[in-house]
Amino acid sequence: MSGSEIDGAKSIKNLLDNPSKSIFTNFKNLNTFIYLKINKYYINENSYLSNIQGETQIKNNKLINSNVSAILNKSRKFQLNIFTNNSQKITKLEIERPEPFIKNFKSSTCSRT
Repeated sequence: MSGSEIDGAKSIKNLLDNPSKSIFTNFKNLNTFIYLKINKYYINENSYLSNIQGETQIKNNKLINSNVSAILNKSRKFQLNIFTNNSQKITKLEIERPEPFIKNFKSSTCSRT
């Protein structure tokens, strides 16, 4: 998957509002690798990830492994690694000064009450 600019604000909100719903539910037994090369992915109107590169493995509609790196707002590190070992999924997310993500999470969880 490649692109120059993607507005992901709505997608992020949908994921936060429906954490149990998989983004792969429209597929039947999806088994693939997704390779990412995206120049800019907007998180909200003021923040974005740039130079997104990585790959994700999907097996039977479930995310198995993922390694994605990017730069948040021109200078901050963003790294997401997901590894599945038997029935255990290990997720490591590293974000240097993650304010844009925290704001999205707070507004999403507050709107549920």
